[in-house]
Order: sequence, then C-alpha cells, then structure tokens
Amino acid sequence: KKLIKREGGYMKGLITLFVLFVALCCANEIPPKVLNGYYPQRSGDVLVVDKALSKEESLLVVFGEDKLNLPETITETEVAHILTQTLALPNITPDETRDYEISNNYFNKPMANLFFIIETTADTLEITKGKPQSKITMDSLPYSTLGHATSMVTGVTPSVHGIVSNKWLDRDQERTVRAYSSWNPMISGAVAPSLQDTLTLMTEGESLVFAASGCKAMTRALSAKPYIASDGANNFGIYWTGFDTDSVYDDQVPKVVLTKNGIIAYLTAEGIIETDATHFYLEGVGFDLKSDFGLLVDYAIAEKFVQRFTAGLFGDLVADDAQDMYSFAFTSIKGIEHAYGEGSGQFDAAMELLNHGVEMIVNAVDAAYTDVVLKEFVYMNGIEESPVEEDVSSVVVDTLNEDHMPVYAVKTFYPQV
Repeated sequence: KKLIKREGGYMKGLITLFVLFVALCCANEIPPKVLNGYYPQRSGDVLVVDKALSKEESLLVVFGEDKLNLPETITETEVAHILTQTLALPNITPDETRDYEISNNYFNKPMANLFFIIETTADTLEITKGKPQSKITMDSLPYSTLGHATSMVTGVTPSVHGIVSNKWLDRDQERTVRAYSSWNPMISGAVAPSLQDTLTLMTEGESLVFAASGCKAMTRALSAKPYIASDGANNFGIYWTGFDTDSVYDDQVPKVVLTKNGIIAYLTAEGIIETDATHFYLEGVGFDLKSDFGLLVDYAIAEKFVQRFTAGLFGDLVADDAQDMYSFAFTSIKGIEHAYGEGSGQFDAAMELLNHGVEMIVNAVDAAYTDVVLKEFVYMNGIEESPVEEDVSSVVVDTLNEDHMPVYAVKTFYPQV
C-alpha cells in the first residue's frame, strides 16, 4: 500500500509489484555483476535497472613523457592496478593477480600524478587525443558514478569497498544514507584502501594528496582517508556547496568551499561569462543558469586550484622527495551533452571551457615538477540513476537471497529496494 501511494497510482504500483514478484519467483542464478555490487546492509534484495542506462564501457587514457603499453580492454578494478605499476606502488590488494605488465620506460618513479574523471561519452579533450588508451568494462551493478569511481581507485568491487550507489537505505534506521556523507566506513565511507591511502601510508603522510570536484562525496572518494595517517595536514580538497558562505574547514579534511554567488561574481569579473536573471553566456552561447551551473563549478575549481597552487599554497610539499597525487572529477559535460546534444553550440562552448580549465591544471603542475608528471584520464560514460520505468519491457530485475527490505522505498531509494 505504501508503495502504491508513493508511486502515485495503482497501475504503476501493481506493475512494479508484478515485476518484483516474477523476479523473486523465477530467478535461478545471480549474475556476477549483481554479486559484485552487493554489500550487506547497503544493498536491497531486488535490483531494478533500466536497460537504457546500462552503459558498460568507459575509457582510460594514460600518458606521461614516454609511451605506455596499455591493454586494449580492462575492467574498472584494473584501473587501480595499472596505476600501482606506473606509480611504483605495492599491489593495492593482497590477492591481486596481473595478467599483463605495463611498461612505461621510466628510470625513476614519477614524482607527481594527475588523475582526472570526466563524465562524458567520448574522448573529447584535446590533451588526450592520440594518447595510449584502454576501454574499461564495468564489473558491477548498479551503475553509480561514485561506486565506479571508488572501484577505480581501490581496485575492488562494491561488494568489497561498500560504495554500492550514490545513496542507499539504512535498514536499521530506515532512512537514506548518502555515500561519503561520513568518513566512517561503518556509516557511509569506503572500507577498502585506495591509491591515495596507499601513497599516504608509503610516505608516512609526507605525500601531497589533493582532490577536487563539484561534489563533496566525489572529493572524499578521491582523497586519502584522514585516519590513514597520523597527520592529515597534507590532504587537501575543494568542492562546491550551494550556500553563500565564507571558506571553512572540514572537521577532518581541510577544504575550500566554493559558493554559487562567489563563482558567478568571480567569473563575471574575469570576463569569462555574462549573466542575466536566468542564463549565463559563453562567447554569446546561452546556458540555463540553474540546470547548467555545474559547468561553471568545474571551471571555477580549476581556476581556484591553479591560483592557489601557483601562489605556493602547498609550499615545500611540491619540492620534497615524496610522490604527490592530484585528482579531479568534472561531471558537468554529461548534463550539457544530454540537454543540448554533442554537436550543439552549447556542447562546443562547454568543451572549450573545460579544455581550458584542464590545460591550466596540467600546465601548472608540469611546470612545478622537474621530473615526469604521469596523467590519467577516465572518460566515464554518463552514468545516472532514474526512477523505475512504467514499461516493464525496458526493465531488468535481478534478485539476491537475503532478507527482504520493505518495498515501499522503491522510488525514493532506487536502485536498492
């Protein structure tokens, strides 16, 4: 009854209940991708996935001073394994087996690493064109940006690291829990070590580990956990909040908070955009100020990082002998691409702005290090969550043999029920 009431109609509720009933009665074998995405107390019994959103392939581009011999196809967990080789770090998972070896011809391990996640469907940044690349196949369901990003930096699936989605239902408290809303792995954090954690442990906290994204959860996913090292002073992050407040510090990880009013004022003063009550304009091309604002956030993050980096914010951390890692996640292009189309004026203008932002970051970091700076770009297909489809034919349902969760949460807590 609660399900039908929440879904807003008997027909939709009955269709959903029918799909769940058929799946529970008929499922014989649980697909490996479903098992890989299942974590106790964070996953539900029934997984509903719209086939239209099941984009299984992304792209990894890796380059530095020399050519890298990358496999043609890898899984998302192998991204971390490749980086441990190129960065000369120990195996990130104790039972890791490698069916390939990455040859990068470096005489010395790189002293700096730049890791980018770009949410888009193609290799579209100028800086990555013609560089060595691998196709990435996804190991797990459901398709979640945070879940897959965590798999790429931990080398394990959500069944091990615990980030099963962008949010899930806490069975005991019967409430939504958002991934990385707390650093505590028992509440909402990742329970597996990441590349950033491994690097921090290797250098006893001396490495500079920096992460930036328009999303607080993604920034935390790409940061070293503050309790990994006794001194977290070398762990920095930037993310955006929608509140117009001054810069503050997180309770555990120092961060700069970007604000909406501050971003608009800064980019307008710099002559990068023009605005009116409902739109902003790039070179005369109009964007919706509300739905497309993420593009300005991504660029402002790049500008803010470069300003602080070139002004010596990190001081001697860049000049010391410890390896450093910088991670960025830019997700706005996905929305622009979906709203206007890849060949639109908006997409071209947005890509030009993002290209400029990424090049600013790369040039600033390259100039600060005398040795090679390794660079990785993950082009992650536009992964997003959506409500359950009314058309049963467009839905795939898989089941897990666990105690059933209340099904009234099917819409609010999609894709776990």
